[in-house]
Amino acid sequence: MGKYNGEDSVRPLSNSQQMSWIRKHSNDLHSNQFSIKSNAKNAHLLLEYFISLENCNISPLKYSNFVEKLVKGGNEINTEEIDVGVHMELSKLYSKFVELKKEQGIMFDWTDQMLQIIKVLDESKDAIDSLDQFRYSSVLIDDLQDMNLLQFELIKRFAKPKDGRKVQILGVGDDDKSIFSYNGADSSIFEEFLREFPESQVISLRENHRSVPDIVEGARRLIANNRERFELTNGFSKHMKSTSEVENSNIEGVKHIQFLNEREGDDQISEKIEEIWKSHEGEEESPSIAVLARSNSEVADVRRRLMQRGIRVQQTGTQKLFDSSIVSLSMSFLNCLVHPTEFRDLYQLLSSRIYKFPAEDLARLTEVHLNSKNSLRNALKSVSSGSPVPYSLSSGQIKTVEFSSKATEIARNVVEELENFEDQVTRQSTSQIIFEFLSSRNIIENLKHPDSLEEEEEGNSLAKLLELIDSFEKQNRESLVPLVVSHLKYLQEQGQELSNFNEEDFALNSLHQVRLSTVHRARAEEYDYVFLIDASSNNYPTIVKKGPIQIPNFSVFGKTAEKKNSKLIEEERRLVYTALTRARRGFFFVSGKPGSPYHPSRFINETLGIPSLPTLKKQKKSEIMEEENSIQKASEVLKNKETSEGNYTLKVPGHRLNELNFPKIASVLNCPLQFCYENVLKIPSQESKESSVGSILSSIVSDIRRDPSLSKNLESVEWKMEEMWQKKFGSADLYLAEKEALRKTLREFSSKFEPESTSVYSERFSFDLEGIKINGEWDHLDKRNKDEVEIKQLGLSLKKSKKIPKRARKERDNLELGWHAWAFWKDKNDLAAKVVQETMEVAPIVESNTQNDNSQIGRVGTVVEMKDPTPEEIKSVDLWVKSAIERMRSGVYPATPSYKICQMCSFQSICPASFKKNSPSSLVIDERNMKE
Repeated sequence: MGKYNGEDSVRPLSNSQQMSWIRKHSNDLHSNQFSIKSNAKNAHLLLEYFISLENCNISPLKYSNFVEKLVKGGNEINTEEIDVGVHMELSKLYSKFVELKKEQGIMFDWTDQMLQIIKVLDESKDAIDSLDQFRYSSVLIDDLQDMNLLQFELIKRFAKPKDGRKVQILGVGDDDKSIFSYNGADSSIFEEFLREFPESQVISLRENHRSVPDIVEGARRLIANNRERFELTNGFSKHMKSTSEVENSNIEGVKHIQFLNEREGDDQISEKIEEIWKSHEGEEESPSIAVLARSNSEVADVRRRLMQRGIRVQQTGTQKLFDSSIVSLSMSFLNCLVHPTEFRDLYQLLSSRIYKFPAEDLARLTEVHLNSKNSLRNALKSVSSGSPVPYSLSSGQIKTVEFSSKATEIARNVVEELENFEDQVTRQSTSQIIFEFLSSRNIIENLKHPDSLEEEEEGNSLAKLLELIDSFEKQNRESLVPLVVSHLKYLQEQGQELSNFNEEDFALNSLHQVRLSTVHRARAEEYDYVFLIDASSNNYPTIVKKGPIQIPNFSVFGKTAEKKNSKLIEEERRLVYTALTRARRGFFFVSGKPGSPYHPSRFINETLGIPSLPTLKKQKKSEIMEEENSIQKASEVLKNKETSEGNYTLKVPGHRLNELNFPKIASVLNCPLQFCYENVLKIPSQESKESSVGSILSSIVSDIRRDPSLSKNLESVEWKMEEMWQKKFGSADLYLAEKEALRKTLREFSSKFEPESTSVYSERFSFDLEGIKINGEWDHLDKRNKDEVEIKQLGLSLKKSKKIPKRARKERDNLELGWHAWAFWKDKNDLAAKVVQETMEVAPIVESNTQNDNSQIGRVGTVVEMKDPTPEEIKSVDLWVKSAIERMRSGVYPATPSYKICQMCSFQSICPASFKKNSPSSLVIDERNMKE
């Protein structure tokens, strides 16, 4: 690698050696805020913080500049909730930390190695020439969403072209699964990739071979609530289609288990797990089941609760090691040697199976400890004397407490043994001390000949603990017991993965077992069934990050607190999305019932697509207020109106146009004033009942076309319809006649639908036109002829039953057909063979159970067609699209009233130019009404 700040070689340090090094330099890294000399946890936190800064490609200079801006204040950086003093101190410590590493020629981890490689490549011509000799022709980046900026900087240098040769780079990942921001990863890495490699082609993998349709659709509904998504910012679709070959039996989909209290929740989970196992009886392999928790501490608690109910558990990570009773006992014993005045460890030791201090005497001992304001260890020494133990009451009186002879004898043994082992702390290794302590109580001998599975597991746990300690002591010259204990306690608190920890040693040799893990650890795994434990509102999302040291997020400084929270919430949503997409057959949210301390997370409703009642009420109130404000705003704007050929014109300059679709283009061409109301002034309008029902029909028909397996599963189709109906109307009992017509139409369409192998359904398009993004979707691209493509757009409505004509009308100037032909030419650089407008015959809306002919219901056919659109016709459409854009950019919106346009307009009640039909029931607001 060359020299590292003048050194001919560098020394990479292991995790344990890093801790020794940072503790050794505690005086150099002295901090009033975060003392690391006597606090191992602060030392670990500080180390993690500095490494996180490096992962985010934040140098000491960049951090220093950031702090300087914080001190100056102003509008450039939002200092809300930022402790300037803390960051000033951390900036100085960070600079010293980097300086010390360079002076001593040491590297901490992969981060330091990457920094050094980047430095050498940027500064050394020899290194660049050497790299050119071995330059890769292809680079594959897996899990791009987990890559941080520093890693990407290294990739950029390996990807530089040389002598006209370009490196082929394939980045594979999903920004919706970016969940490692604490390691410097950010979902924006995909945008960074496109900026660095602008010739890149984005390929969207839209087939999900793992999960059943209900899980795929639930995950899509959930993640659609995120706004910062690569899919949205780059105008392509990641709408997944399930191609899972899982048999229809034993499919659970997405479900929500709710409980009143934790005990009831555990019972329901256990019963469901047993039910799943029973449903798969007789199969060659038992179904895989995972229980996922938020954190390592939750994993330990859940394991205990499940095992109490007879559920066999296989656990990932190190937390299980420290949950073992023999390891917990050994840790308490070591802590008593290192921290003699600690209460908890000595209390656990006395109540353990080794000493069995009588419960009543232990209560009296605790009473003496609390009232005498003396340590538990000193109180125990007083008991070992055999005399009653006195202590002073707050009134000044002296009270004495007597202990049983058994308690006195145990106290003498404990005090004597602890003092003997304290003398050996400087002479023996930690492993030897633990081994001798347990051997003196015959525990080692018993574990050599286990009588049960539990004892065998205990023996394995102890062996792993001793192996872990030996490994640490071999890597550190300072293998003192206090340092070992400090390291073990940190691992216990963090639940970190160990390089020499083989979790398969803990696998229970049982056909029926449950995998227990955190969501982060399970990100690359898959299971038949997944349970997400404690999916409560205070657990998902968790916005407040724990720990006294927090890395500053440079990407959000200067923004409002609301936006910062929004960024954090989006990662929380991605975390739940990642959990959802681990499941093949079934996914279960587990939370308390609404109003309980374990109130369901908002993400559950988002996944199921059903808003809560309080949300609906709040939304409705907000809509009413917004409508009142918008109408008032519109009235004020109308005061500045002009007349143009007898019609009204609004001038609203300065409106910024970012993207367009066909409805907006059609609106501005039909009536610019209507476009202004809806898209510039953003006056809310009430969607008609017919439009709402039609949108439900369109959405489900599109889903069936994308996923033909739905047409064979009427239960799933009707469940989806009920779900969308309740979301639209807030009640399943509104408009029953329309609902029955919709149900019948969907049923008949499903039974008649036959997918075509040459067809592509619901393909989105997006391209740029004069700085504006044009978006849209083709319902159906028929590619049955090799060199010809037919575009078929399906228009649906339940307002009245449309009959399919025997012969389609031929039109050359149809606005919508021309738009789709033009979009195909712009996006594909090709002419479509034909563009057609289709419709579906729908069931009539009737108030009774009248029998109707169902043979034609659900049938799709052509109403209007444009065959072989010519380049001249495409050019004509291109001109009117550009003229519409000019109209919008001008900020001048004249009214073009007509009976047809005004009758269908949602803004009749506020528009002074509404078409005046000679009828007493017409809704007209003229200029006189507006003045009044």
